[in-house]
Amino acid sequence: MLARVTRAAVKVELEVLRVLRGENLPTRLRVAFRGANLQRPVDEPGFSAIEGETAVFVLEPWVDSRGEQPAPDLFQPAIGYRSRIPIPEEGAEALLEAIEEILAIQDGADFDESRRRMLRWLSGENRWLIDVALAQAALYALADRNWTRALLDHADDASPVRRRLVAEAIGRGFERHRFAARRDPAGGRTRPARARDESVEALRETLVRLARTDEDAEVRRTAVRYLPRAGVRGVRELLAAIARDDPSLEVRYEAAAALRSLADGRNGSGARRR
Repeated sequence: MLARVTRAAVKVELEVLRVLRGENLPTRLRVAFRGANLQRPVDEPGFSAIEGETAVFVLEPWVDSRGEQPAPDLFQPAIGYRSRIPIPEEGAEALLEAIEEILAIQDGADFDESRRRMLRWLSGENRWLIDVALAQAALYALADRNWTRALLDHADDASPVRRRLVAEAIGRGFERHRFAARRDPAGGRTRPARARDESVEALRETLVRLARTDEDAEVRRTAVRYLPRAGVRGVRELLAAIARDDPSLEVRYEAAAALRSLADGRNGSGARRR
């Protein structure tokens, strides 16, 4: 919900301005958060609110030990400190649009349509939707050949976080064989995974470039991790060079670990090479 904080004391009090998900919610409600803050992990920030601010809140009904909701206007943070999403000075409508798009996907039952929708986000200008699409592609190996152009475009993004997510999305795609060639309509047989396909080769080259020359060490480290899984030619020599020459100790360790997995007869994903 989009709400304005009318009080931020023992219990946060909110004036609900716009309901993004949920039904029959009161226009004014209270948020009990101290118990949740006491139970949070020690390295995680606590939930808080600022009196007078307008923000998006992700809440759930507060229930007692019997599982009952004693007061219809009493709620609690649903996801800890992330239950409060501040509204930026610029781009407020873009953030709300992104939240509504994400909720629409969560409520939908068609996985393929959700994936197509996220691919469209990558071609748009809403930065929150771009970040979510890349994160989901990296986490769930959503990218296939249809994502090639968008991934190549964002591989040059100014944000190292996005470049790292691109490296992960490409790597997970290769790991899950999502870029494998489709069946040949004429012969009915699947072409070899290393077939000369320009889009797949472009993804491999991008992964190598991110591993070798990206200015951010975490981007290089992520790309290095997936090199053995991407069918890169000369991968042993490439990993040996990175393990020897990369300025980052963590990246050198990652390359050495990948080399060991290859020496043990594994391709980096736990499967024995044939």
